[in-house]
Amino acid sequence: MTQRSLWSDGPRVGHTGPPRSESKPPNPTAATRAGNAELGKLRALAVLAARHGGRVLAAQRAMIALLLARPDGAAVTIDEVRAELGQLPDRRPTWLGAVPHGLRAAGLIERAGFVESDRAASHARPVSAWRLRDRAAAAAWLREHGGPPAGGVGA
Repeated sequence: MTQRSLWSDGPRVGHTGPPRSESKPPNPTAATRAGNAELGKLRALAVLAARHGGRVLAAQRAMIALLLARPDGAAVTIDEVRAELGQLPDRRPTWLGAVPHGLRAAGLIERAGFVESDRAASHARPVSAWRLRDRAAAAAWLREHGGPPAGGVGA
């Protein structure tokens, strides 16, 4: 056996494994990385929804009630849902991300675009604006899930 450069793909002295090019993991494409990031986001939202089920449901009810009270096509942001819920018990309520996700997965809402947050703590970062996809289905969902929230978010 002849000695080869460490940078070549051929066999190396004292090396019993596959050539170097076969032992490297594949380099994921940008699309694969984006898909993995989206999958990670969906998993995180599912965990948040499971961990904060009562709070998420109350916020979803508030979001649907706000959308139903708006003229056709008017959008709502999570900032408006937060204001409707009143003082939240969490300093950093990351579970709010699960609110529109569940409604979108159910086919009730769709993203209308992005707007700047009006909350001072958010420093005008972009937040999604959501609109109803199916008004009748949203009204039925709200009836099935207890109607508009009476106030506040439960623990």
